[in-house]
Amino acid sequence: MKRKFKIILLMLAFIGLALGCKHKKNNEPAPVEYAELLFHIHSYVNINEIDGYNIIYTSEAGRKISVQMAQLYISHMQLLKADGSVYEIPDSVLLVQQSEETYYMADVPTGNYTGIRFHVGLSAAQNQLAANSFASGILNHAEMWLNTSAQPDGYVFANFKGKIDTTVAADADDADLVPFEYRIGTNAHYIEVNMPSHPFTVEPNQSNFVHMLADYMKLFSGVNLRDNPSLHVSTTADNSSVISTTVANNLSAIFSFE
Repeated sequence: MKRKFKIILLMLAFIGLALGCKHKKNNEPAPVEYAELLFHIHSYVNINEIDGYNIIYTSEAGRKISVQMAQLYISHMQLLKADGSVYEIPDSVLLVQQSEETYYMADVPTGNYTGIRFHVGLSAAQNQLAANSFASGILNHAEMWLNTSAQPDGYVFANFKGKIDTTVAADADDADLVPFEYRIGTNAHYIEVNMPSHPFTVEPNQSNFVHMLADYMKLFSGVNLRDNPSLHVSTTADNSSVISTTVANNLSAIFSFE
C-alpha cells in the first residue's frame, strides 16, 4: 500500500513538473523577426521630378529653375510604434542623391509602425569622423565637404545648387537665370525631421519600402530671390549667416510621403 502511494506521489510530481515547464515555455517571449526596410525617395523641385541635372523646369507659379546638384545626408533614423516606443536604427547614415531612389536602411523588427523620424545632416560625433570611417565610403564625397579636403566639422549636410528666375514677374528668359548655391553644414544646422503620422507594416520575408518625396524648392521659403547674397551659402563662415539658418530650417519641411 505504501509502495503504491509513493508511486502515485511520484507520478503527480512528474505531471506537475511537466505542466510547470510547459507553462514557463508558453510565457517565454517569441523570438523577434527581422526584415529588410528601404527608403524610396524621389527628388523634386515643386511639381517637377528632377530627371537630370541642368534641365530647366517651371514651377506652378511659372518660375524657372535648373538644378546642378541636389543631395543631402539623412542620419539618426527612428521608427515609431503605436505604444509610443521607438526603434532606433544604429549608425544609420544615408547620402540621398538625385541619381538614386532606393536606399537600404537596415533589417528591422517586423510589425506595425506609426511613422518615422530622422535628421538631415551628421551628428556632432559623425561630423568629426574621417572620410574613410565607413566601409561604404559614404563620407568620401568631395562635393559634401565644406573644405577642399575632409576635415572635422567640415561636412556639407545638404548641397543644393543651380540657377533660378529671380524676377518679380517670374518671366526671365532661360539665359537670364541667376546662379544659387546652398552648401549647408556645421553642427548648428543638424536638423530634426518629424514626419506626420504614416502607419506602415514591416512584413517578414520580404523587402519593405517607405516611399517619400524631397522637394528642394521649399528651401527658398522666406528667401528674397532678388537679394543676390541670399542665394549663396558656400563656406563654413557663410554657415553662420542669417540666410544659412533660414535655409537649414527649411530642410525639415522638404519631405513628404508619396
